[in-house]
Amino acid sequence: AVKVSNKLGTPLSSVKSWQHMAELISVNDIGPQYAELLERSGVHSIVQLKNYSPNKLLKLIQKKQESLKINIQGNSPGHSIVEHWIDEANNHKYSAN
Repeated sequence: AVKVSNKLGTPLSSVKSWQHMAELISVNDIGPQYAELLERSGVHSIVQLKNYSPNKLLKLIQKKQESLKINIQGNSPGHSIVEHWIDEANNHKYSAN
């Protein structure tokens, strides 16, 4: 990450955010915008995602989304979506590592 940061002249924090989002995108049904919302909410890995309860995760991302005043593809994630993400994270091959 440090080499990439130096080579691009980009802050290390940005490179780490990209790494987090890339990992989260590998979970089924988490696209780039949802991965960015999760990362900005403090969920940086599949392991973290799978350890959230749906209610806690939903409150966390709703709070962040409201503070950013953004809409994700016109749809804010609901309980069933975040529950699905957690299920998919638990079934993800990487989550066992």
